[in-house]
Amino acid sequence: MTGKERAFAVINGKTPDRTPVFASTLAGAAWMQRVPQRAFHTNADTLADCVVKTSRALRLDGIYVSSDNWIIHEALGGEVAFSEDDEPWGKAALVRHWRDLDRLSLPDPSRAGRMPMLLDAARQVIARAGEDLYVEANIDSGPFQLAMTLRGPQQALLDLDDDPGALRELLEFGTQVAITYGKAMARTGVDGVQFGESAASLVGTRVFEEFILPYDQRVIAALKAERVHAFLHVCGGSRHLMDGLARSGADCLELDAKVDLDDVFSKVGSSICIRGNVDTILLLNGPAVGIEESALACLAKSRAAGGRLILSPGCGVPKYTPAEHVLALVTAAETHGAS
Repeated sequence: MTGKERAFAVINGKTPDRTPVFASTLAGAAWMQRVPQRAFHTNADTLADCVVKTSRALRLDGIYVSSDNWIIHEALGGEVAFSEDDEPWGKAALVRHWRDLDRLSLPDPSRAGRMPMLLDAARQVIARAGEDLYVEANIDSGPFQLAMTLRGPQQALLDLDDDPGALRELLEFGTQVAITYGKAMARTGVDGVQFGESAASLVGTRVFEEFILPYDQRVIAALKAERVHAFLHVCGGSRHLMDGLARSGADCLELDAKVDLDDVFSKVGSSICIRGNVDTILLLNGPAVGIEESALACLAKSRAAGGRLILSPGCGVPKYTPAEHVLALVTAAETHGAS
């Protein structure tokens, strides 16, 4: 099977020849290709070239297209600062007072901020990937994560109790933004579209069910209507959210190393594909033999439960990660990932 065929098989509930391996190589890809991060985050050709070359060099089954987590913030008029060779960052929350929400309007992905750059990068990656690699593209944040960006994390969490009605208005706006950007990304021709609710693990099940899940379900349904796979990424310890995440409608859940795959598969079985979840600190520091052992443990847990797995790090590949550390994941899948 090609990497693309392998990924389509496991996501669609069929049996691949072996477990596919993905990795979100962003800062890691820029470092491996000796490209300053400013160029990576601002130039479509540079971004596409880095992620395609790195994915092929690491023998991955898919390519991940993304930049940073300030794309929507910038498209809505927020200021973003760029270092020469570090991650960009947003300078100030856009909705410091609720009246600020009235000044925001849905961005046009063909014109707003760096959204056009990411769409162009996705199209370039598709052209360079050919038919042998799966292409997964990120659209930044889900509605709750975007609310934390626009309000500031501390204030958004306070809003849950202090002003839930206004927060729901912001979540509704964020849902429309994610759907608008997601549809534009899907129409580039990518195979899958991913968004992050990275901070969802900070809240309990009641808040998740009320303030996150219904909005994410709408975004995911809109993506799937565009005939792309929908990927949902959650950082941290999300074990307590697994029942809700399984009802999100996502084709694939991307889970951090803080979640034990035994717990995950005991909840979801083979009903949903899981992407993960080797610890990124281990991936950075090694040793390679430890990384391979961790990957083998992921494979064993999936196999024991009859689960569906895309083997990958639990989050993005850190800058300075040696190529041989990522290749250890591929080696594990090639030697012990046969179905």
